[in-house]
Amino acid sequence: MFNLPKIAVTLNITPDSFSDGGRFLSLEKATEALAGFLEAGADIIDIGGESTRPNLCANENKHHGPISTIGHEIEWERISKVVAQAVEMVAGTNTKISVDSRNYETFKKALDLGINIINDVSGLYDKRLIGLLKEYSCQIITMHNLGVPADPQVLIDQSEDATDFIASKLAIIRDSLLESGVRHDQIILDPGIGFGNDASQAAQVLNNIHKIQDLGCAVMVGHSRKSFFNQITDLPYSQRDLETHIISVYLALKKVNIIRVHDLLGTKRALAAAGLVNWI
Repeated sequence: MFNLPKIAVTLNITPDSFSDGGRFLSLEKATEALAGFLEAGADIIDIGGESTRPNLCANENKHHGPISTIGHEIEWERISKVVAQAVEMVAGTNTKISVDSRNYETFKKALDLGINIINDVSGLYDKRLIGLLKEYSCQIITMHNLGVPADPQVLIDQSEDATDFIASKLAIIRDSLLESGVRHDQIILDPGIGFGNDASQAAQVLNNIHKIQDLGCAVMVGHSRKSFFNQITDLPYSQRDLETHIISVYLALKKVNIIRVHDLLGTKRALAAAGLVNWI
C-alpha cells in the first residue's frame, strides 16, 4: 500500500550550501520562503546556518567527528531571526520547526525560542545533547556520518556492507539515547546519504532501507539533489529535482517516515500522482 511520508523542507541560511547557498540570506527572502512552505503544507521546516556540503573542508578530517568551520556564534547570528520568525509563523499549525546543526549552543538557543526538533548532523558527537532532549522533551534526528562536513575521500570500507555498517552505528546511538532515558518516540534515525558513503554505497543503502527501519525508530532520508545522482546525470545540483522526486516516491513505497527535500511543491505533486495508482 502506498504510504505518504512526512516532508521536511530545507531552508539554508548559508552562502555556500551545495544547491541553494545564498538564496535566503536576508530575513525578507527567508520569510517569503517560510510563507510558501506553510502554504504548501510542509510537515517540517528544517533551518540550517552552516553548510555541510562535500569538499567544504576536504581531507582535513580522517576520523569520525565534526570539523570546526564557522563556529556556533556565526551560525546563530545567521539563523536566529529566521528561527524566531519561523516559530511565530507556525504557531497554531501542524508544521514543526527543526534546526540543522551540530552545535549544542545553537540547539539550546533554538529550543529556547520554541523549535520542535534538533537535527543533529554529527550523530550525537556531543553527548550534552541528551540533556537537551530530556529537558525540552523535543525530538532528535541523528545522522550517521564519517565526518562533518562530508569528505568524499573518507568512506565506509568497500569490504563492508554499507547498510549493515550504518545500521550498526545507528543502533549504538539509539541504545545510548534510550539507556539515558530518552523516549523511543523522540528518536529519528538518518542514514546520512553522501556522508561517508560513495554513490554506489548510497544506492545500496536506499535499496536496503528496511535495515535502518528494522532498528525500530522513525527514519528520515535526505536524498535531495545529492551527489550520488552523479551516476546518472551531470546536471548542476539545483537541477536534480526530477531524480529526487523519483527516489521520493520509492521511499514512500518503502514506508519511510520522513523525506528531506528542497522542492516541496514538486515532491507533493510527485507523491500525489503516485497515490493515484495501486502499487503492488
